[in-house]
Amino acid sequence: MNPSVQIILTTELMVALLMAIGFLALKTGLIPKDQLTGISKLIVNVLLPMTIFNMVANSETVLADYLKAMPYLGMVALVYAFLFGLGWVVSNLLHLKGQRKDVFRMFMVYGNIAYFGIPLITGLYPNALSAMHLTQHNVLDALVLWTVGILILTHHTEKRSVLTIIKSMMNPTMIALIIGLVFMSFGWKLPALGNGIVKGMADSLKSISLLYMGMLLATIQPKNLLKEKSIYVLILVKMILVPLVLYGIASFFFVDQSAVTISLMFGLPGMILVSILVALYQSDKDYAAGIVFMTTIASLITLPLLVSIFSMLHTVLK
Repeated sequence: MNPSVQIILTTELMVALLMAIGFLALKTGLIPKDQLTGISKLIVNVLLPMTIFNMVANSETVLADYLKAMPYLGMVALVYAFLFGLGWVVSNLLHLKGQRKDVFRMFMVYGNIAYFGIPLITGLYPNALSAMHLTQHNVLDALVLWTVGILILTHHTEKRSVLTIIKSMMNPTMIALIIGLVFMSFGWKLPALGNGIVKGMADSLKSISLLYMGMLLATIQPKNLLKEKSIYVLILVKMILVPLVLYGIASFFFVDQSAVTISLMFGLPGMILVSILVALYQSDKDYAAGIVFMTTIASLITLPLLVSIFSMLHTVLK
């Protein structure tokens, strides 16, 4: 079996089983529905900041590595900017309005790096360059999500002053990212006890967020979302067309591994954290959960297809 297919199938099985456990926990009453907000706050305000700090502060990457890899980081930043614009254009063409438009734009940008991107890239390229690129993606992803992303998600709120916007940006995750970057820059490390606590909480994020996603799916009507054409457009554009075009461009500037990495990282299924934030900020949570569910299923086809196409294109472009 193709290594990329095996990695994706294993990841999909883990995602499906954990979501199923969460789904059944809510449906059977083991977890009351009114506890979902508390769980989402635990994920966003405690576990995620610990994960971000652990990822940056305990990375083998040092500041000098970032400086050497600035061209790649610069291109990643340009792709983020392009996708924000593309999401706005496509959502207008689809005549999406209000909260649904905001959610669509978010998923046009953010993919599921933690569950799919990291295992896929490290499985395909188990080397130091992969670790460098993944750290770059994670840091920039967190930075953009908790600034521009939060502005989009809170777009529907009636009262937004400069002070409330700044306050929303200076959240636990942004603070953890800043502290983590300071630790990385100076080569600092937490004492063993503190580091063990941080790593333990960071390691729990994946499982708890997937359980939460399953609980959230238990509260919606998925049949209606199957008829939502915008989700199929999102899959076509974000998970197929964008990665193909991006690979063609990146191949002229970077080695093939870097070109494949940046292309796959922007072709991943919907980020679960976005769905959690959508629910937390009282936006269109049903639509967001449906996007995560349907793009995750679609990735069974799109990700192996992309890897196969990139392999063929490399021979042609070479």
